[in-house]
Amino acid sequence: MKIKWNWGWGILLSIIIFMAVVTTIVAFMMNREVDLVTDKYYDKEIKYQQQIDKEKRAVLLNENVKIGYTGKILNITFPSDSGITGELYFYRPSDLHKDFKIPIKLSDKSSQFLDVSTLERGLWKLQINWSADKKDFYTEKTLMLN
Repeated sequence: MKIKWNWGWGILLSIIIFMAVVTTIVAFMMNREVDLVTDKYYDKEIKYQQQIDKEKRAVLLNENVKIGYTGKILNITFPSDSGITGELYFYRPSDLHKDFKIPIKLSDKSSQFLDVSTLERGLWKLQINWSADKKDFYTEKTLMLN
């Protein structure tokens, strides 16, 4: 039996190919890892106004937090050295498993030096939650480690 090629077969073939492509894309997307910024999204949302207030206080300072990067050493300089406490949160947007926190430990006046030679190269966000003179501040900087 010889099958005759006509518009009906062309439409059927097009529908089958379209369904195969859509099924492949859906299967691919369902198997992708999706990293959220935080697992406790709603808890952070409730505290967001406090975060905005901390950012405003940091912007109103005479000096801002300064970050210097020299290939292996990250130098974080704070505006004053009057009892600064807090933590540094290194956030890797592409992989949440590489995120980590360290406490602020000033080594020289108002600076902290960190060896970042072991960190993966690429984009990092440094989120700094710090306190000085009984006031809380927040600063966020984007880093591109080479």
